[in-house]
Amino acid sequence: MFQIDRHTPCPCGSGRRVDCCCLRPDGQFVPAGCRTSPRPPKTGYSHPRCFASALRDCSSEVSREHYISASVLRQLAVDGRVLIGGLPWVRGGEALELPIGALTARVLCARHNSALAPLDDRAGGFFGAIKREDLESADPATRGTSWVVLFNGHDIERWMLKVLCGLMVSGNMPPGKAHLGRQAVPGRWLRMLFGSLSVPSHWGLYLQRAEVGYVCQSPHPFCFKPLEHDGRLCGAVIALGAFAFALNVGLPREAIGRELSPQALHRPKHLVFAGRSGARGILVGWDRPGADKGLTLTRL
Repeated sequence: MFQIDRHTPCPCGSGRRVDCCCLRPDGQFVPAGCRTSPRPPKTGYSHPRCFASALRDCSSEVSREHYISASVLRQLAVDGRVLIGGLPWVRGGEALELPIGALTARVLCARHNSALAPLDDRAGGFFGAIKREDLESADPATRGTSWVVLFNGHDIERWMLKVLCGLMVSGNMPPGKAHLGRQAVPGRWLRMLFGSLSVPSHWGLYLQRAEVGYVCQSPHPFCFKPLEHDGRLCGAVIALGAFAFALNVGLPREAIGRELSPQALHRPKHLVFAGRSGARGILVGWDRPGADKGLTLTRL
């Protein structure tokens, strides 16, 4: 796929050499994940408006949080505005053009919001790389360029979980799915989100084709669809362009094949875009890998 010289700068963007950064002795690229646990000491306080209040580690202030991260919305925006459809406060079949700052809700205390901020930055970089590739492949001046970037896959999983929790508790489940928002965030999700619990082996990120209902519409569409099983919220599908990233945080093994594409890849290792004169790649590193493969698209 990509031959990366051990003495070149690491594709994670740290500026350090590959062999002094994310390259493991077994040849796998695994960048360090974000630290999302609030710094000690624990406060012992539960803010009633914070969706992580069950952890009893809140601050007294509530922040106004983007339930779809501003760093990702900026990748979708045109002149600072995005088209929004599919949410309960948008009339059926219509879309509203709103500034990024309008897509907020008070769902996290300032302490927990600050702890999760690094996930927003990583997601902005990840989806920004997909958008960059799409733009460069359409421009004859940049179509032949080659580059590779590297992300920690568990950070993308946890960012998706953060978005899912925010949409759920802010009352922004899509039309017909309002019942999925009438639940407290499960304690298990909170422990995974804030880093004290690993995601079970068959849970986590799946990569599949983008065929979901829109939440955000733009030249680079961002889409959201909840996953449910037996009336419970069990995950979400978030899509950007040609790709759909499904997060499973509750579907049993036997239901995965029904809810997701049979070709969905669990914890894919890469997204590669190959053309006649260049190749661009997004590598995804995992502490706990899934499929030993990724997806390669050929640009004609």
